[in-house]
Amino acid sequence: MADLQEYTRELPKWAAGRVFTDGEPILTADECVLCELDTDKGYIYTAVNLRTDKKIVMSRRKSPLRTTEVAAMVKKIRKSGISGTSRLQADRPVKEYISFEKARNITNAVFTEVIPRSGFAVRNEQIDLANHILNTINRRCVTLAEAETGTGKTYGYLVPAIIAKRGRLNDFWNTALYTDMPYADMSKMPIVIATSSIALQRAILTEYIPQLSQMLLDGGVIKEPLTAILRKGRENYICERNLRTHLTFEKNPETRETLKNLLPPFGVIDIAETDKLTSHIKEKICVSGRCSDMCKYRETCRYLAFREETQSMGIDIQVCNHNYLLADTLHRANGQQPLIPNYQTLVIDEAHKFLSVARTMYGSELSEQTATDLLNNVGRLAWKRENYQILARRSAKKLFDESVKLFRRLTAIGNHNDGKERFTAVIDHDAGRCIRNLRDISDRLIEQLRDEAFYIKVTELLAWVRERYNADISGINVIRLISDNPELNARVPAIHKAICDLKEIQKAVAIERKNFINKPVSNNTERQVYRKFKSRLLDAIWKRTRLLYKQDTPIGSLSERFIRLTWAVMRFREQAAAFINYAELICWIEADDSAKKLCAIPKDLGEKLFKDRWGKGIS
Repeated sequence: MADLQEYTRELPKWAAGRVFTDGEPILTADECVLCELDTDKGYIYTAVNLRTDKKIVMSRRKSPLRTTEVAAMVKKIRKSGISGTSRLQADRPVKEYISFEKARNITNAVFTEVIPRSGFAVRNEQIDLANHILNTINRRCVTLAEAETGTGKTYGYLVPAIIAKRGRLNDFWNTALYTDMPYADMSKMPIVIATSSIALQRAILTEYIPQLSQMLLDGGVIKEPLTAILRKGRENYICERNLRTHLTFEKNPETRETLKNLLPPFGVIDIAETDKLTSHIKEKICVSGRCSDMCKYRETCRYLAFREETQSMGIDIQVCNHNYLLADTLHRANGQQPLIPNYQTLVIDEAHKFLSVARTMYGSELSEQTATDLLNNVGRLAWKRENYQILARRSAKKLFDESVKLFRRLTAIGNHNDGKERFTAVIDHDAGRCIRNLRDISDRLIEQLRDEAFYIKVTELLAWVRERYNADISGINVIRLISDNPELNARVPAIHKAICDLKEIQKAVAIERKNFINKPVSNNTERQVYRKFKSRLLDAIWKRTRLLYKQDTPIGSLSERFIRLTWAVMRFREQAAAFINYAELICWIEADDSAKKLCAIPKDLGEKLFKDRWGKGIS
């Protein structure tokens, strides 16, 4: 039943003396008056907004409204399109916001009036926590809060964060945080909740938020349900292309059936939602690396559609783990595309585990095994030019040798003779030189891989021209075109011209233009003259050819394998380069039966966290 404080039998003072044509006023709720009109055939109940004069017929009935039916009528008025602001309503339109005092009053009322209606006890410690967090949000500062078990900390931070967001409490200050955002989007910025455990993430999404949303709706605190979404790294989602590829090689009939059930349009995209697959298979079918522009499933990709949905400003709460939050933090610090949309409040739950994750995310790691894998993968590729294959294998071998030398040196200095799994790493002058060599050799190998990938992309492009237009491409000397045009900006137009000069292409273009000229068109001669020198065929060839400009975009399957290996070498290069300023790092070696890893964290981790996270003005 609605609280008696939510409606009154009298008009507010500012509306006293007003005359109503729709009947006699019997109650006021949410800035609306409910008028009762007694007709010969029954009763008509009309709600009238006292501020806007908008009205709507709420009910037609034969008998008058009974006392026990008042609560349902008040709820109906609240959900109508004309209702105004109730006593506890936090939602505010653009350019209107609640005061801190109002936000605090609503927060206290939620815990003392709204939530207890659903059977929850009033807990003073929970109210103190909520007020402390609301004060922190209002002051746009950072706080550390600890609560005993049973305090109800999840509602303790959810309620004030939601009221501050829906009430646009910090709209004015948010404009200073995100100067490029339109003002209308400020209140739409989500709340981010980062946790350590999957169990808590699920509980927040499936229990706490839905339950709280309904209680706040029933209590008139919000007018629209709360929306929330779970954010994970891309490796947690299914790639349709990888799924279909693995399906062709899977021999186990039960596994094949499970994989088929994951195909669109009915399959899930979250790998965690299926427990019938091994970790090895999940690794094979997940979204790995970068998404190719040439993927044939790109237009209907469920992962890309989901990723676009997560960037929507219509979502109130974004839930993620500590790793994902810090990945977004590092993206922003490095000027990269953020993983999470701009947000106005951050809650780090299970914060006692945050520092260990920060050490991992801000740390660096270089595995002894990586150079071995790169050497093997370079040897497995199907190279088109033997001389480049020799050069690349030589570079990969040098990379392997330097890696072996580095870890041998680190092990000797660290005196790793007692079989410890972790021991201090001292990077001296010789080890530092090995690290620089790893970076420089990686640069050389990347260029060799990219050069061969470009050559393969050209051959794949020519094969596409031959197959599609039945053209004789034997006269195009790719090696000469590349050597005569060392710069990429000159290579691509030269290759495009060579393709367009093929006699089969020229003949097809001539036929296309002749058919267009002979085809009846409108009297717009300017358009006809313009189109006379255009060609859909040449446009199609150029659209394909310009992909050569993009070093990281494949044209066929072979070039994609080269590009993916290039990405792997680039990652290794970044990992090695992170250790060049080793004097600023705390380094150690982690060893197991398979390989050793050189690990490090910055000595000034606290300063980096303040600069990238705590000092940003987001509460």
